[in-house]
Amino acid sequence: MLKDQENQAMPHHPVLNHAFGAAHTWTGRVTIELRNATDHARTSLEAKVCLDTVQLWFGERSVADLDRDIFREWLIRPHEQNLAVDNVDWSLHKGLAQLTIDETNLFTVSHESLGNLLAVI
Repeated sequence: MLKDQENQAMPHHPVLNHAFGAAHTWTGRVTIELRNATDHARTSLEAKVCLDTVQLWFGERSVADLDRDIFREWLIRPHEQNLAVDNVDWSLHKGLAQLTIDETNLFTVSHESLGNLLAVI
């Protein structure tokens, strides 16, 4: 099971709040493993999942602020088109999700990382 930085279990779907009758969505941080083209170097991207947005951080720098709903739809159907926002470009190449940062740094994103991300957004 995934855990956020406060070590709280993350739900895999919205939780119904019976007292108010409203669905609540998980917010927090999740780490996305990135690999370079030769699969030798590995690094990570942090996704800060907010109510309406997903902020992507590469090191100490914010590289994108994505609409949560649009990003979720792209993760479900990544083959339809690239998703370019701010300094990142999500794409699909030969069945693998790829992420380009600053138009120069190309990384492959594992299926596991994509699944973990989709589970919380």
